[in-house]
Amino acid sequence: MIVCSLISSILIVLGIVMLFGLTPERIAADVLKIISPKQTLIDMVKTARGKKKRLIISTELKRIHEALTETGKENQFATLCAVSISLFVCGGVFTALIDNIFMVPVLAITLAVLPFLYAKRTLNYYDKQLIDEIETAMSIITTSYIRNEDIINSVQENLPYLKPPVNSIFKSFLGEATAINSDIKAALYHLRIG
Repeated sequence: MIVCSLISSILIVLGIVMLFGLTPERIAADVLKIISPKQTLIDMVKTARGKKKRLIISTELKRIHEALTETGKENQFATLCAVSISLFVCGGVFTALIDNIFMVPVLAITLAVLPFLYAKRTLNYYDKQLIDEIETAMSIITTSYIRNEDIINSVQENLPYLKPPVNSIFKSFLGEATAINSDIKAALYHLRIG
């Protein structure tokens, strides 16, 4: 009986996926629509004034999506959403099979959250590595600046030694300081907030 229930549940889920044409990209697009709907002007004003706050879940999902986009792994968000929904269904099916109907929401939601917790943990590790790389870059450039008292020359001579995420930030600083605007203070300000 349990095998028949399991097979029928799997067939129902596969039928729903095929009927609606669900793909990981479509699931991710739907999740993004839910967590960041189009805001009206009134919503933007309320958010700016602090009168309207976003849900914690929505904020965290948006942060994970933005971090994956920044690291060049935007397609992994679609996979993350698909795995989460699959685990949600598996948790519901498993608890139904063991005849514990009260466990269905608990296990389903817990399993659905696991991929996002893993992604958040990975992104926290990436943030820590990025902070360490920024500290190293700033130390190298500061030492060079103390030696020759020219910030542009200091950045140029140390650019090959910087690793990719920090490297691109300092390349944009050099581009702004040498080609766009000769105002070094403005370029440093944009480097600080960029």
